Amino acid sequence: MPKIKLISNDKQEFIVDTNVVIVSTTIANMLGSLGVEDREEGDLEEVPLANVKGSTLKKILEWAEHDMVSEPNMNGARARGRDKISEWEATFMDGWDIITLIDVISAANYLDMKPFFDVTSLKAANMLAGKTAEEMREIMKFKQQNFEPIQIDPGNGNTPHVILKSSDHQLYIVDRGVVEVIPKLKSIMEEMKVKDGEQVPFILDYSSSVEKVIEWAKYQKNKQSESSGNENDIDLDNLPEFEKEFLESLSDPGDLFEVLSLARKLEMRDLKQLLSKKIVSMIVGKTDDEIRKAFKVKNDFTEEELEWIRKENSWIQ
Repeated sequence: MPKIKLISNDKQEFIVDTNVVIVSTTIANMLGSLGVEDREEGDLEEVPLANVKGSTLKKILEWAEHDMVSEPNMNGARARGRDKISEWEATFMDGWDIITLIDVISAANYLDMKPFFDVTSLKAANMLAGKTAEEMREIMKFKQQNFEPIQIDPGNGNTPHVILKSSDHQLYIVDRGVVEVIPKLKSIMEEMKVKDGEQVPFILDYSSSVEKVIEWAKYQKNKQSESSGNENDIDLDNLPEFEKEFLESLSDPGDLFEVLSLARKLEMRDLKQLLSKKIVSMIVGKTDDEIRKAFKVKNDFTEEELEWIRKENSWIQ
């Protein structure tokens, strides 16, 4: 069977045989839709997994490879659930803390890998079984020790601040005035009466996108002139230096779309308009090859198919 390239949400790449990953119903359905089985050997299909980080995906693939070799005919029995952990699985998961386990369980659920979901859930249950409330608190605090809050421009230490949290558990201590520049978060803080030093009850996206949004909010807070409010008035060739550098830092199309998605969610009009204008500039007036290059899209049409498409659509030109 052909190989495919899995890409985690932190851009790590894994080239694997398709017969290893079809243990995931989610991936199997993706491959079926893409017609991967009909592809020629060596023609890698890229499959992005937006909800799985690289360290977690590595564990999942290691388990899948072992499972394929050691117990290839267990799918029917495993569909009924698991009530014990094998010796290999116990060794494989030895040393995992509860939060690593939760990350893996979440990914197994997203990938629809019931056997792996069952065994990791059983491991989590065993870790917590018989523990007192205090012992459970100690176990659950383990990951917090690995995620020290990042303080954004602490100043003299007396500036009112609130705490933001990303979907990958990173905490940010941010000037309250900066957060209030973000319409959605300002509305939440007012509605929920969030006090200084408290966490805003809204889970944001992946930390890399959150940091870019905070960077933009700081700029907006200190910006002297008001936006025109019209996307058509944005001139990408004559941007303020900060905005020019901000766009340059989002040279990867994936990063650009992720920050745009978060800007929309947070109702950040100026940022949304700037990023939308940038994306439009990558499309308008460009040839199909230029657009593919800009967005890193692979051309999987043959020359014969391309020629047929050109003839069928010649009336457009």
